[in-house]
Amino acid sequence: MTKVRQNDVKSTGVRTLQDLPSETLHNIIVHAVSDSDTWRAYKTHLSLSLTSRHLNKVTNATKAMRDYKENLDRDILMSKAVVEAYFPGDKFSGNDKRLFEYQTDAVSEIIRSLSPEKRSQVFRGIASAEDDKKRMEGYANIATQADFLTKEEAAKMDREALDNFKGHSVWPDNLNPAARVLAIRYHDIDSDARQQIRHVLFSDVNRQRRIEFSNAIIACKPSLLKEDFRLAEMVRTSIDDLFDPHGALAVIADHVDKKSPLGTDFVVRESLRFIGKPTEFGAEHGRNAPALAIARVIDGEIRPEYRDQIRTLTESDSVEGRALVAALSTVEKGKPREVPIEGGISGTTELFSELIISIDEPDIRTAVEGVSAVARSARRGTDAAREALMNTVRERDDWAR
Repeated sequence: MTKVRQNDVKSTGVRTLQDLPSETLHNIIVHAVSDSDTWRAYKTHLSLSLTSRHLNKVTNATKAMRDYKENLDRDILMSKAVVEAYFPGDKFSGNDKRLFEYQTDAVSEIIRSLSPEKRSQVFRGIASAEDDKKRMEGYANIATQADFLTKEEAAKMDREALDNFKGHSVWPDNLNPAARVLAIRYHDIDSDARQQIRHVLFSDVNRQRRIEFSNAIIACKPSLLKEDFRLAEMVRTSIDDLFDPHGALAVIADHVDKKSPLGTDFVVRESLRFIGKPTEFGAEHGRNAPALAIARVIDGEIRPEYRDQIRTLTESDSVEGRALVAALSTVEKGKPREVPIEGGISGTTELFSELIISIDEPDIRTAVEGVSAVARSARRGTDAAREALMNTVRERDDWAR
């Protein structure tokens, strides 16, 4: 065996990783560090760069690699600032439910940049909350980041959310955080848990849970509207009782089969009914959201009578008619449907400065909204940098072919 290995070394000339051609070594490193787990990507890059001078040179040889490393460094630095501000001493607020909710919301945004040990500390900080409602709110905030928890932690969260959802808790405005957890995790939980959810939704005479789960789908997992007919039907039949039916229609419109009148006719009919209808979110929202819903399905299969009503409304000199004309124009021109969250923030220095400004904001709600916006912007920047780095491999592969 030793002789074979010695012969292989002599024939290939490759003795260690460092003996590989620089281009091959670059591709291996790119694949090693291209990881959605920011902490793991950061540690892998650091370990490789410290292995030898040669590897250090390769890990800094291209602009794409340097840009990616800069994003990783920034994310780690930002995560430390967020933890210091909202998880001091490895603890969340013990008494104030609202503060606890804001703290867990802020920390969940940067959890992929934390070490596995710190992630577990965050999870325990949520799971140890004695108040059931506080714990569910914390779980709801962290559910989208469950891939960065251990399997045991995710399973505990899923199990407790299901038990809560099957119980008799009453939530203001039918906004049940346990329902949000289950909607977000719907395809990740086991089949038995999904069957229990469906039993509650479709067998229980108490329609409160159906409304709660419908709100959760609209807010957290609208893709279920396309993936599950019964859930989509449940949401449609609950439209009058939803937390924000005007906004829900705009979300539903983005997830219907426009070739099927079942979905498009519902969106148009209900949007025409709701447009201009009073809402606690303001008169403008009451006009614009249903108008956007109609505009999003206007190129689908719609009954002639509904098209006539749309035409009549657009030709009317009313605020609702003008809102619809504006929405149709916006969608037709392909303009962005949402205002970019980052609000023009770009670059490592600018993002970190914006983060500190947000943390220092005296109003906790405004502060956390700012922190979350900056964290999401940073995450998009890191994802883009990782994609650009992977493209350097693809370009080299294409050239080789």
